[in-house]
Amino acid sequence: MVSANAIKVEMERGTGFEVKAWFPMATEITGRFRESQNLLAGKDIRVVVVSWMLSHVIFGTPEIVGVLVVDAQSVSRLRDLHYHKPPDYICEEPQDTSVPQNIY
Repeated sequence: MVSANAIKVEMERGTGFEVKAWFPMATEITGRFRESQNLLAGKDIRVVVVSWMLSHVIFGTPEIVGVLVVDAQSVSRLRDLHYHKPPDYICEEPQDTSVPQNIY
């Protein structure tokens, strides 16, 4: 069993996994992976993608087809390269929403 202290140390270090389930016949390949490159910089975060299909393609029981483990930083970089097409499409990093903003 892993101690609470060991988990705390790993969280502070920025180590962890994000698990995504992916159905290959779905149209959305990104799996709603929204972490920014800046957020992931210097951290050891891995994305685990579990690919699954139904046993009879369109019906049946779910079956795992494969599992992929990849660095989250590279996933965010490749996602941004694919979807961000400046200057027509500009994405900004999310702002800190914990700080009150002066809207006037």
